[in-house]
Amino acid sequence: MNDSLDKELKPSHSIATELVTPELAKSLLNIAENAGFMNRNCSERRVDYLCHVIETGQWTDSNDCICIDMEGVLINGYHRMKAIIKTESPVWMSIKRGMERETVLSMDTGKRRSSADVLVMEGISNAGLVARALKLLHM
Repeated sequence: MNDSLDKELKPSHSIATELVTPELAKSLLNIAENAGFMNRNCSERRVDYLCHVIETGQWTDSNDCICIDMEGVLINGYHRMKAIIKTESPVWMSIKRGMERETVLSMDTGKRRSSADVLVMEGISNAGLVARALKLLHM
């Protein structure tokens, strides 16, 4: 490829694993609010689920980074920040800093994993049928 093209397209963001404390979470939410950044509606159910995961020691970092734009505004990770504040528990997370704010429009737009998808990944035969049967049992 053309060297000048590589330099023009190269993103200027960085990724690091950081300990996100309740104080840092509050600060990130305040910065976003003061900048007028509009996040999607808060799902208390999602926050409560994340609190449960944190409180029971099931939290693991994932490839879904907390994203902060070039101005320091939190553009991805709102529910996780709320859960850290609510549980008053620091959590290790991957944070991607220096994102373009417009990238928020392409986040969380992929296909969500179904129960059958998870069962396939666990090597379960007839995963779709098993997932439907488990759903019926649950109901």
